[in-house]
Amino acid sequence: DEWVPGAQAGGLAVGAGGGGAPEPYPYLQGGSFVGPAVEDSPDPLVTYKWDAGVNQTQLQIYDAYPISVNASPASSFLSILSLLSSPSSWSSSSSSSPPPSTNVTVQGNGDIMMDFGVERASWLEFDSPDLILNQNSYVTMSISEYNQPAIVNAGPPHPVKTNTPAQYKGSSFSTFRLELNPELYEGVRFGWIHVQNFTKPWHIIGVRAVSQIKPTNYTGALDTSNPIINRIWYTGAYTVKVNLLSQGFGSILMDRGDRISWTGDAHTSQACALVAFSNYDFIKQNIDRTSSLSNGIESYSLYWILSLLDYYWYTGDVAYLTSYALNVVLKITHAIQIYGTNPSLGFYGHDVRTGCCFENPSCTENQNAYKMLVLRILTEFASAMGLIGQPSLQEKYMGIYNQFVSALRNSSHDGAPWFSSFGIHACADAVNANFTTQEEQEEIYKQVFTDPLQLVSYAPFNQYFLISALGRMSGGMDAALLAVDLSWGGQLRLGATTFWEVYSSQWSSLMQPLDPPVNGQNGYSSMCHPWAGGVTRWLSENVLGIRPTSPGFKTYTIKPYISELHNLTKVSGTVDTPQGPIIMKYDFHLGTMEVTSPPGTTCLIGIPNKAIGHVIYKITHSNQVVYPTGEDNDDVSDEDYVFLRDVRPGHHIYRIHYIKEEELLEKKSSNNEGEASGFKEGTYAASFLGNDTTTQGDWNSKYGKLGYYLIAAHGPSSPVASLPSYVQSLSWTTDSGVGNPRFSNYGVNMSLSSDVRALTDPTSQYKTRSLGVIATQDPSACMQTVHINILLSSPKLYSLSLYFVDFDHQQRHMVVELYDLATLNIITPYMSLSAFDNGIYMRYEYNNSVQVRLSQVRGGDAVMSGIFFD
Repeated sequence: DEWVPGAQAGGLAVGAGGGGAPEPYPYLQGGSFVGPAVEDSPDPLVTYKWDAGVNQTQLQIYDAYPISVNASPASSFLSILSLLSSPSSWSSSSSSSPPPSTNVTVQGNGDIMMDFGVERASWLEFDSPDLILNQNSYVTMSISEYNQPAIVNAGPPHPVKTNTPAQYKGSSFSTFRLELNPELYEGVRFGWIHVQNFTKPWHIIGVRAVSQIKPTNYTGALDTSNPIINRIWYTGAYTVKVNLLSQGFGSILMDRGDRISWTGDAHTSQACALVAFSNYDFIKQNIDRTSSLSNGIESYSLYWILSLLDYYWYTGDVAYLTSYALNVVLKITHAIQIYGTNPSLGFYGHDVRTGCCFENPSCTENQNAYKMLVLRILTEFASAMGLIGQPSLQEKYMGIYNQFVSALRNSSHDGAPWFSSFGIHACADAVNANFTTQEEQEEIYKQVFTDPLQLVSYAPFNQYFLISALGRMSGGMDAALLAVDLSWGGQLRLGATTFWEVYSSQWSSLMQPLDPPVNGQNGYSSMCHPWAGGVTRWLSENVLGIRPTSPGFKTYTIKPYISELHNLTKVSGTVDTPQGPIIMKYDFHLGTMEVTSPPGTTCLIGIPNKAIGHVIYKITHSNQVVYPTGEDNDDVSDEDYVFLRDVRPGHHIYRIHYIKEEELLEKKSSNNEGEASGFKEGTYAASFLGNDTTTQGDWNSKYGKLGYYLIAAHGPSSPVASLPSYVQSLSWTTDSGVGNPRFSNYGVNMSLSSDVRALTDPTSQYKTRSLGVIATQDPSACMQTVHINILLSSPKLYSLSLYFVDFDHQQRHMVVELYDLATLNIITPYMSLSAFDNGIYMRYEYNNSVQVRLSQVRGGDAVMSGIFFD
């Protein structure tokens, strides 16, 4: 888990670069590098501070250089290492850096691959004094977020991120630039120069990723004893920052045809920006820009309201909130009208449990989650109306809220709690709606949050709401931090320098660092998606523990979270506010807590009480004992914190005297190390019995004794099937049509000797072979996955064998996933399939209905040919 930011960041130049190519923005200006390097940040400009007068509506650019290069074959490129930036010639904390002294001689066909260390919003350029395109060589260029030239789904001008460069002639050399869209920028971590049809030597004298950035200063910070948590905070912030555009929050870095303003996506991006950059005016501008946009998604209008309320709580801007009151009322009125009517929701998340993106977005789980989101909006908007002197609106919406909550609780039947049919996403939204009792939260926790295999939502956007719910629950923080590590920490362990659109903790066993991600219901997966940045806000509010208790931080709390389980013994950081920065430093081992509180504020400080097997004996401030007070300590402490109330502005240093609590130590020693509270060991409900690569098409002697389904064996709409009595049906269509499969046939009544990979055909008494497939529909957007639902008439233990073959040698790389059909919980590890030209059976054992999901990674469509029951 080594990570060296200096090496990762790549070379950085802030002066003019390029040759004859006109650049759309000025080079970095109006600021300077200030302070020490931030070792946990992937942002090469993390310490660059723009002056107050800089035009923040105009993007700026800087040049980045490779940190590693690979030439294939090496003999085609002399002095290839001159492309590298030298660590001694640049520094992320220096004001400028010279580019590397590059002089590569190209003397044959081949490819140069360059790693720029960090993903950026960039375009790739190189300079040559003597390349004549299509004469002494045919040259193309590629870019990517991962270690292969990028491909995305149909939609953008260039789905394949490889093209012939544009040439710009200068006085002494030409600049060659890869131009894939009118805005130039793409998500660039890697770049390639491909040389073909070589005729005579030529030279490369410069190469760079020209990188755009919006002038945005960091005003927040987090530093803990857990380096992964620190990296997550800064990577979330950088993911949002690198997507900022001149007029609004960007939604995705790589151009795949959907680089538009997505209102709901912006909710978590803006939440991150509040704590990382406090760029209030820009957040306000984006709220304005999206105030009438829902993108056809019901929840996105409500997330816009949450963003407006977030802005109000962080800034205290009463006039701004008031100006949008009618807008909010109209949105809430619509939400109330469709509440409980099973409306068409449009989208609720990429997870299988939330309808798989656009496949089944109005599924039962999403209907329940949407109702909980409406309840949250009602209570939070009502509270805000009370604060700004609108009691009639407060009373109205609290009344509706209470009415809905009462009806919800009265809907229970047969003694089951009202949430018994809720999955993890609906349960999280219920907790976030502020009405669940502690007893209900304890039952919810047991119902959906104790299995680490189910704890990660496929989209970090949805994961934000899961950890938000856990952070609100008594005893839920360790589980929340486990989820943070599994989701965002898992991405870091796979080499991420920006956070991804989707992620499964299963990917850690499927991918090597910087490999292409799995595609699926979201289409081709983005590896730089700012909706994943909400975790930065969550960490500032829940680990650093700074959050407002009145609008604009006139009053606020500081409650750092300490956990031996998560290596959190030291927490410090900053949150900027309209009153000035709040700075906190806590160190358990030193027994100190320092707080800098800005003018015009009052603070409630919570000092960790039961920390690392210790309890607080005494707290002093300026040599005066402030705890215990001699009064009833129940009023100033609880099991987790000792509270210091009404702390005034200024710099405060508290000395904390801890003593061991033996009973707590004994309790901790009896727990399994590495387990969050109430967690069970993650075990899969189904058994994987292994792979079979020898049987090939001769299945009848080994599989299908109880039944079989040969997909499209006699034509695209003609399977050959004999299902067992316990199987009620097979299905694969979606509510929306998105994700529906393609069926193809490779041959019917082939001779037994023609191709042993084709399946023997029972209709000919196994004397001939036939082969068909169910397949994804790449490159159409969001058609990179298909599913097959196997519905049992009643639970029964059975064996399930699935047959796959890359019959037409399309270099298919795919992933096979199995879920329980009722709960849509994952029941086996994801399995990666590649190089299966000769055919392979994957064998499972389970006792209930399943959903089999096939997702394409690269190469041809994901395919499957046979299903066998034993």
